[in-house]
Amino acid sequence: MRHNIDVQVLPYEAGEYLGMEGAFTVLDFPEPKDTPIVHVETATTSLFLERSEEVEEYNVAFGNLQGIALSTSRSAKFISGVAESLEKRT
Repeated sequence: MRHNIDVQVLPYEAGEYLGMEGAFTVLDFPEPKDTPIVHVETATTSLFLERSEEVEEYNVAFGNLQGIALSTSRSAKFISGVAESLEKRT
């Protein structure tokens, strides 16, 4: 277990959400002079976005995802339940 990593499940029932277009990573750095950037994955390429307006849009999308996802404890229970149901099938 790593205490610096949170796992949250986004249930299907959550419906549409910001960020459905594809995977992205917001990269923050400890040094104030190193401004945050966003890495966006697409089917054919990847992009690094640096403009503060773009970074803020992805921060909003990430906040939205965290808000509609299950809490870390509920996510752990959900994952355990899925694992148990899969074990029963074998």
